[in-house]
Amino acid sequence: MLIHSILRHYQDNEIKRIQPSGNCIDLGGGKGDYLFKDSIIHTTDINGERKPNYTFDLNQSFPMNSYMFDTVFCFNVLEHLHNPCGCIEETYRIMTPGGKAYFSFPFIFPYHASGPQRDYLRYTHEWAEMKFHYMGFSEVKVKKLGGNFTVMADLFGNTVPTRFLSGLVKTILFYPASMLDWMLDKAGRRTMYHSLWVEAVK
Repeated sequence: MLIHSILRHYQDNEIKRIQPSGNCIDLGGGKGDYLFKDSIIHTTDINGERKPNYTFDLNQSFPMNSYMFDTVFCFNVLEHLHNPCGCIEETYRIMTPGGKAYFSFPFIFPYHASGPQRDYLRYTHEWAEMKFHYMGFSEVKVKKLGGNFTVMADLFGNTVPTRFLSGLVKTILFYPASMLDWMLDKAGRRTMYHSLWVEAVK
C-alpha cells in the first residue's frame, strides 16, 4: 500500500492504539466513518451536509452540557481555528473527570486551506504542553511524530505531479528516512517533525 501522506501514516498508527471507552465524540470529524468501526462516536462539523450529530463552529461555545463525554478526539482541526484555545477550553468543560482527550495537529506541513476552511497556525510541542496544562488537564503527554528526514521525504513527494507517483516516491523514501530519523533522535539532534500527538487527561 502506498503512503500518500507520511504525516497521516504516523497519525493513523497512533489512532490504532486508542481503545475508545464510554461516551465518545469526534470534534470536527464530520461523519467520522473512518474511526473505530465497532464504537459509537458522536461527531461534530461546521458543515451540516456531512450529517454530524452536532453542527456548530468549534471557535464558539459548544452546544453540549458539561461532563458529557469520556473520550474526545480532535484530529487535524486546531490549525483551522482562529480560536484554538477556546476549543481546548470547551473540550475540557464537556469531559467527565478522568476523561481522556486525543488531539493531533501539524507542525511542518503544507498550507492546506479548502473552501471556507482556513489554515491559520502551526504549534510547537512546548506550546501544546503549556496550553493543555494551563487549561486544567491533570496529565498531558505530547509526542512528536516523524523527524527531519521523513519531513523532507514528505515535502519532496508533494512536488511530484501525480498522486500515484507522489505516493510511490514517499513510500520508497519513508523507510530509509525513518531509520535516519531514529539515528538523529538518538543523537539528540532532531529539530523537525510532521505533527504533534497529544493525550490529555482531565
